Amino acid sequence: MTDNIIKIAVRMTNRREMFDKIVENVHRELESPGEVELLFCSSDDEFASAGGDVEVSACYNLTPEIFSSLSGLKWLHFGATGVDGILFPKLIESKVILTRAVGFHSKVTAEHAFAMMIYFERRFAESVKFMETRKWSQSEIVRQNGTLSGKTLGILGYGGVGKALAEMAKSFGMRVIVTSRSATEETELLNADSVYPLEKVEELISESDYFAVCAPLTNETQGLIDAGKLSHMKESAVLINVARGAIVDETALIDALAQKKIAGAGLDVFETEPLPEESPLFELDNVFLSPHVAGNFAGYTLLAASDFGKNLRRYIEGENLMNIVDKSRGY
Repeated sequence: MTDNIIKIAVRMTNRREMFDKIVENVHRELESPGEVELLFCSSDDEFASAGGDVEVSACYNLTPEIFSSLSGLKWLHFGATGVDGILFPKLIESKVILTRAVGFHSKVTAEHAFAMMIYFERRFAESVKFMETRKWSQSEIVRQNGTLSGKTLGILGYGGVGKALAEMAKSFGMRVIVTSRSATEETELLNADSVYPLEKVEELISESDYFAVCAPLTNETQGLIDAGKLSHMKESAVLINVARGAIVDETALIDALAQKKIAGAGLDVFETEPLPEESPLFELDNVFLSPHVAGNFAGYTLLAASDFGKNLRRYIEGENLMNIVDKSRGY
C-alpha cells in the first residue's frame, strides 16, 4: 500500500451524482479513504488544469492536449466500453495503463439487439400502424410474421455482447454462427454452431438471416462492412449494429436498404452522432433506429462507480487491474 495520497481527477460533465457514487464506492472499497484525493472536473478546462500530480483519472472523453497536461498520469479509466475515440498516438505510445468499463452492460446491449430482431421478425412496425390508424390488419400482419426459431444469426465480434446475444438466440432455437479476430474453424465456442475466421466474414454474412455487428472499432474493423460485404446478404436478411457506426459503410447500407437489397436494419450507432436530422435513414420504412442507448440502463452509474472503486483498491494495493485495454489492439 502506498504511503502517498493519490490524486484522482474525475471528468464527469456536470454529472455530479455519478461523481458522488464514485466517491461513495471508493470509500466503501478502501480501508483508508484518506489515501486518495478526488477532484470533480465539470469542464475540459478544469480537467486540463487538474495538475501534473494527478496519478489516476476517470473520464468519458479525453483529448491529446488534456492528456499532455496530466503529465504524472499512470492509470486512465474510461467509463465506457469502446475506447476508439481516445486512442490517439500519445496515449498508445505512453506507459499509462488504460482500463475501460466492460462486462456489466454486455447483456443489456445484447437484449437491445435481440429486441430489434424480434421487432423485424414479428413485424411490430405493422402493429404500430394498426394502433395509429385503428384499421384491423390481422390478415396482412399474419402473412408477414415469422419466427426466429430455425433462423441463422451471424455475429461479428464474439466478446461479451456477442456471447450474450448468442445465448439468447440459442434459447429461441436459432442457429448461431460467429466470427472474431481470434476465431478459427476449429475453435469450439459456447453457443456457437460454427466459427469463422475474420477472413471468411463474407461466408458468414451470406448464411445469416440476421447479421449482428458486436465488434469493437479498430483499424481492422473500421469500414469492414462495405458495399461488397453487404452484397453478400440475403434479400430477406436484416443487419443489426449495436457496436460502432464506423464499422459499417453507412452510405452503402442506405443504398442497400433503399433499393431493398436487404430486408432491413436495426441501428443504435451511426457514423456521425448525433445522427443528423436530414439523414436519409429517417426516410426509410425498413429501419429501426435508436439514439445510441443499447448499453445504457438505470443502474449503469452505480455499477460503473462500483467497478472503478474495486479497481482503485487493486491499484493502491499493487494488484493487477481488471479490464485493461490492449492499446495496440484497441480493446
